[in-house]
Formats: sequence, structure tokens, C-alpha cells
Amino acid sequence: MLDLVLGLIDRTKDRSLELLKEFLSIPSVSTKPEHAPDMQRCAEWLAAQFRSAGLEPQIMPTGGHPAVVARNQHKPGRPTILFYGHYDVQPPEPLEEWKSPPFQPQVRKDDEGFDAVTMRRIAQELETGPASLYAHVSNKDELAELMLDAVLADVLVPEPDPARWDEQVKDLVRDQIRVMAAHRGIARIAWDIAVPVTPNSLKQGEAMLALLRAGGLTLKQATFAGDALSLYAKAYAYEASGWTWGEIDQADAGERGQQMVAYMRSLPAESFPNMLQVGEFFSAETAAERLEFALEAFLAGLKVLAKN
Repeated sequence: MLDLVLGLIDRTKDRSLELLKEFLSIPSVSTKPEHAPDMQRCAEWLAAQFRSAGLEPQIMPTGGHPAVVARNQHKPGRPTILFYGHYDVQPPEPLEEWKSPPFQPQVRKDDEGFDAVTMRRIAQELETGPASLYAHVSNKDELAELMLDAVLADVLVPEPDPARWDEQVKDLVRDQIRVMAAHRGIARIAWDIAVPVTPNSLKQGEAMLALLRAGGLTLKQATFAGDALSLYAKAYAYEASGWTWGEIDQADAGERGQQMVAYMRSLPAESFPNMLQVGEFFSAETAAERLEFALEAFLAGLKVLAKN
């Protein structure tokens, strides 16, 4: 039964999207009197959709905007289910915050990346039914964690060397960032999963702890340091992935950058003598240098901590 339902959804996807666009194109702003005709038009549109679905709709006048009620033909012995919802929308202001006019729907999500991953799409690629996938994974979240685990399998786990443990730690962090940024959506998955417990995730965690312990840190110190390094690696990979895969709009980022520069230049130099000079250090060209500085500074502190 589930396969039949999901199959119907797939077959009618394009038509459903067009209907959704029609629905979203109606400016049914209930708080503005000038949109009263749009409220009526939206009610009529909904009634037509209910009618095409085999229901019996009514548009009922009220003291304000019309209500739309649709009923099916009740059959004895079957339960009655009530669905309730609003068909009006909030005022769209401020309009300058919109990337496109509010009542001209656009589909912006591309066909690739993690957002496009669904159980149905995977089932289609495997030439099987979606229901069969649930015998292996319970939902998309579990699938995402397994995807992260598969990517982490490409990270080499070094044998701890007390003579160069600090360089090994930096290599491990760099490698983790590299594999997460190389696969679209993986860094986001890594960020969303607070404590991954899949085989390769655990293997990476154990490797980091072993390296830090080889440097002389206690288990508690190594645990805290490993957690901080993991957070930094995920955050760095998340940002790098956004630029690499176009998830950060370069035009928008450039415009915001210009606005920031203009604003900073308007500030009194005597109040922000340092902040007004740091702009040159934040660019794509300095990204790798900033990563290396962070790792070097963090490891330098750990070395001091390990000696005390």
C-alpha cells in the first residue's frame, strides 16, 4: 500500500507543483481590506480543488472572510477525520527582504545535494520500492548518518607517534575537513548530528583521542580538546562546502561585503582602531592560512597544557 501511495505522489509531482504555484500566486492577505477580492478568489480556488478531489465544498459567508468547508460522503463504520487550516497569508512586507516578488513563486532548490535525497529517489536508483528501504534504515536522518560514515571511511587513521603527535592531529583535522567539503551536504549532516555513533565516526573519535593522549594529555583533557577540534573541523567544512558547491550566493555575499565595508568606514577610527583594519585578512585567499593559524595556536596551547 505504501508503494502505491508513494508511486502516485511521484507520478503527480509536476501537476502538484503547478497547483501549488497557482495557490501561492493568490495574495490572500486577510489583514488588508484591498485584498478582500483575493480572499474570495482564493476560497473559490480551494473549493474547485476540493471538488476535483471528489469532495462536496461550500463557501460559507462569515462576519469577515469566507470559510471553505468540504465534506465527503460518509460511509457507516468509517471514522470521521477533520482537517482544519488557514488559507490566508501574512502581509509580505518588508518587500526588500524578498529575493523575488512574494506572489510569484519560484523553484530554486537544485536537483542535487542532500536536500534532493529522499527515500523514494534512492529506491528508484536501486530499482526497488521505497518500503523495502525501511528494512535497513528507519528514516532519512539515519540514512544521513550512514552517508557521513561512508565519507569518513576515506580519512586515514594514523598510528600515534609521541614524537610528532601534534602534526598528526593537524593532519587528521585537515583530512576530515577535506572529505566533508568534497561531498555536497555532508558537512551540514556532520553539523546536524550532535554525537555520531556509526563505526567510522567512532573510529575517528578514538584516533583523535589516541593522538592527544600520545601528546601527554589526560583523558579528560583529550576529550575536551577532541570535542573542540571536531567542532572547528565541522564548522570550517560547512563554510567551505557552501562556497565550493554554490550554497552561498556569491553575488549576495559580495553585496553584503560592500555594505559592511561602507558601514565600517563610516565608524569613528578612534573607537575601532583594530576592527577597521582587519578586512584585508578575510578573503578566499586567506582561508587556508586562517585554518593553519587556528590549528597551530590550538596545538601550541595543548603542548603547554600537556607539560603542566
